[in-house]
Amino acid sequence: MRELRIGIYTQKFDLIDEATDFLAQQCREIETSPPPTVLVTTHPFSPEWFRSLPVSFQFYLLDNVLHYGQENILTFPQILDFIKDKKEFSSYSSDELLPFQRLLFNQFLYQGDLTQAGELIKHNPDAFSGTGATGSVLFLNGELENAIEAYEKDIEVLKSYSDNGNVAFFGPSGIFHVLALLQFEDNKNYNRVADQISIALTNFTSGIEVEAYHFLAAVINNQLNSTVSLDLINIKRDRKPHSLTILFAGLCQYWLNSSIEPELEQLTKDALVLAKANDYKLLALGYAEILEKISHDANELDDYIGVSNTNMHLSALLGRPCKVLPPLSSEFRWMTQVTESPWFPGFTIYRQSSDGQWQSALSALEEQLA
Repeated sequence: MRELRIGIYTQKFDLIDEATDFLAQQCREIETSPPPTVLVTTHPFSPEWFRSLPVSFQFYLLDNVLHYGQENILTFPQILDFIKDKKEFSSYSSDELLPFQRLLFNQFLYQGDLTQAGELIKHNPDAFSGTGATGSVLFLNGELENAIEAYEKDIEVLKSYSDNGNVAFFGPSGIFHVLALLQFEDNKNYNRVADQISIALTNFTSGIEVEAYHFLAAVINNQLNSTVSLDLINIKRDRKPHSLTILFAGLCQYWLNSSIEPELEQLTKDALVLAKANDYKLLALGYAEILEKISHDANELDDYIGVSNTNMHLSALLGRPCKVLPPLSSEFRWMTQVTESPWFPGFTIYRQSSDGQWQSALSALEEQLA
């Protein structure tokens, strides 16, 4: 640990790597949590010391801290305050600033802060070109058609830099892209989705999203071949699972079996507690939806009612019937002048009579519930 601290304070990557490898291989029985780089950076966090570091080393440490927090559903308020403070990065060039902006964007996604995520893209469009960020914000806001258009635009950007055209988005945006395709593709056209997952797994062999892609691939294979083993959607027991692994294992097990394994259910319950406590709203929503769906109490609900948003899209993915109130100007999948949509089986639609006027929709809903 002493060598690691020296490496961090002197910005010697070789010493950090050697110390980290030694701790991982020789000191597993006394392995610290959080890991040494996170511990040294955050306990305590010194802005004065941090400002004195080279830009590349600042990014290295922040990347370690935020990824650890996202993986374990933990938050580091001082770190978040620092990275959100524009004054701290006012002297950076656009190239130096770019990786910090992408780090912050992913944090906003995990926390479900779509407003700040959208503002970050709006004020720094070049930093997010070709990343799938815009599509992810639109998808999570329930704007599926616009999300697909944004994803396609970014795919074309990536293809312009690719020799073979086999491109995919890195990180959480890649997974949300697959979810958007699953919901968008016309009635069980899963081949395109399967191709996109295959490309992602080929391009990214060690990212945190790899297990989630494998789970989604198992679901797609089941749809295409009508056979799949639930063993393909199991949590590995040799280490603590990533927050996204828990979420997508739950979603995919439910899609295939209308239930989840008891061990995964307990992991999901524990993750939900952490997500609520540490302001990870998006994760909390996903965990809660899964637990509610498998709960015996969920079957006793008379109705599930909401507006067009992330909750509704998750409900559609989980196959839950809902009553939804979309705005007058909404994406084409809510259609017009009808009360059902083929893209949302089991949903009943209640419409505004004019923009901003909900009385007729609410009256129709009240009559149906009476």
